[in-house]
Amino acid sequence: MALKAFPSALAEDVKAVALRLSKDEASSPMPGFGILVENEPVAIPGRLYCHPRHFQNEGQALTRPERIAACLGTRHHDGFVRERCLRNLLPVTEPWAVPYVIALLGEYVLPIIEMIEAHFQTADLEPYADFLTANAAYFKTTERRVTSYWDAYYRQAFPRQETYPGFRVMTTLKDAAAKLENRTLTSQN
Repeated sequence: MALKAFPSALAEDVKAVALRLSKDEASSPMPGFGILVENEPVAIPGRLYCHPRHFQNEGQALTRPERIAACLGTRHHDGFVRERCLRNLLPVTEPWAVPYVIALLGEYVLPIIEMIEAHFQTADLEPYADFLTANAAYFKTTERRVTSYWDAYYRQAFPRQETYPGFRVMTTLKDAAAKLENRTLTSQN
């Protein structure tokens, strides 16, 4: 499944990472979702069940295979592993890393969403805006998930939707996509 989770230009690195992860996979990955990355269809896994040791690199510049592993680690069944991998992934600006960050917004782990929100306050959001423009249907699905998890788990703590970090991040992303679209329209005229 990991082989289809990245653009074909990364095939050699992805194969090496996938081979390493599959050696001790506890069960098959859960199906995920299809998206476009730079106009190429990819399939992001739902959940991965492999040993957390594959995602131990922290606080250092990661090689491309380690960045690929961090992307896949954001799909791990353990929320602590997902959080650690996200921390490594946030500085990565390659378009193929973006969907792995976006996917975490549609989950229920509040510290992860808060980490994304804090990062987005100073990050270059253009790669995210590009992704959202190319994957509008997936973004709508992510928005519905944010709403669902807010309603199920966080409505008491955040009675107004606009106070919930997940909604604030979604608004930030929509604003970035609108700015990119406006710049594109302006440059075409």
